[in-house]
Amino acid sequence: MSPRAYRQSARAEAVQDTEQQIVEALTALLAERWFDEITLDDIAATAGTTRQTVIRRFGSKTGVLSAMAAQMDVSIQDQRWSTPAQSVADIVTLLMLSLIHI
Repeated sequence: MSPRAYRQSARAEAVQDTEQQIVEALTALLAERWFDEITLDDIAATAGTTRQTVIRRFGSKTGVLSAMAAQMDVSIQDQRWSTPAQSVADIVTLLMLSLIHI
């Protein structure tokens, strides 16, 4: 009998959830104040985690911002290509809707 394969899927999901909470925390904070006014402690408190976890996952506040930008890019790409644009007006509308949903 071969040993049972060990998978850390629950742990991986928890890590992804924490990373998502951190990115969402920065997004929420950016709606209230400037990037320079936000600290790692602010991000951690809003995400319900610790400053060290934010640093471990993203390296810095700029790292969290980069992750947020990457998620926004994926969202924009998904929306942009989900419906083919028929005109320049359609393209502008898609881009504006992408910005609203971010």
